[in-house]
Amino acid sequence: MRADENDVATLDAVDPLRRMRDLFQLPDGVIYLDGNSLGPPPKAAFAELEQAARREWGEGLIRSWNAAGWC
Repeated sequence: MRADENDVATLDAVDPLRRMRDLFQLPDGVIYLDGNSLGPPPKAAFAELEQAARREWGEGLIRSWNAAGWC
């Protein structure tokens, strides 16, 4: 049995995991199914990268090995 576009749209609208897409950085219109990669980055990761690069590395310098728990 082949689903038509209306069936697919209806299934997508009620998919309980649909809201999870908003947690990831993906270009509009992209469906990313490559299971052999890191996958799309979680949006929350960018805040963590900002923290590590600007504050811990940029301001803490070598002190961040201990202060930020790098070791």
